[in-house]
Amino acid sequence: MRTSALNERIQFIEQDGRHIILLDVSNMPPGDEFKQFIEDAKHLIHMQQKNSMLTLFDATHSYFDKETIDILKDFAASNRPYVRASAVVGITGLKKMMLDIVSKFSGRTFKQCSTREEAVEWLVKQ
Repeated sequence: MRTSALNERIQFIEQDGRHIILLDVSNMPPGDEFKQFIEDAKHLIHMQQKNSMLTLFDATHSYFDKETIDILKDFAASNRPYVRASAVVGITGLKKMMLDIVSKFSGRTFKQCSTREEAVEWLVKQ
């Protein structure tokens, strides 16, 4: 697996000839940093070919308030034309309800995985 960083939290992973974008919000609290991260990620994804992106969203040890859930709903909906498959890690407890809300609002499905490695393995098969 090869990685190249666009910034410390947005990276491209290359595995078996496939490119996956890692969106890492682990340990990130709600607020300005989160908002800027989402804007940066949205800009990058919207520059890609439609139905070409494989994404891995790491929400380990993060927490989401109402505002961040609304931001994630809009983010996931706006990325729908560009993303072929998405996996998420770090979804436990109440974050499972948040993921269900984002999924229903955006019309997208997200594969929940236990580790980044498991998520990458699943994504390269999509």
